[in-house]
Amino acid sequence: MTEPWLPIKTAPAEPMGVLMEFPDERHSSLLQGHDYSVRVCFWDGYDWREQGTGHLVSERLDFGGKMPTRWMPLPAPPAESGQ
Repeated sequence: MTEPWLPIKTAPAEPMGVLMEFPDERHSSLLQGHDYSVRVCFWDGYDWREQGTGHLVSERLDFGGKMPTRWMPLPAPPAESGQ
């Protein structure tokens, strides 16, 4: 079952990887033609951070000043087949 998208003002109780939805970011959207993009980030227990660099999401200038509007936990990896 897919987890619902949650408002950005909520946060996980513990550190975890998340998907974040950024509005009006067509230039880098993996979903061509849509007016949002989804990025892998994480909650460190205090702040939202970019996955890979650890930069604070709120300080990233290349996000075009757009802050994420919603988040959801990372989905579970696919089940291994053939075992």
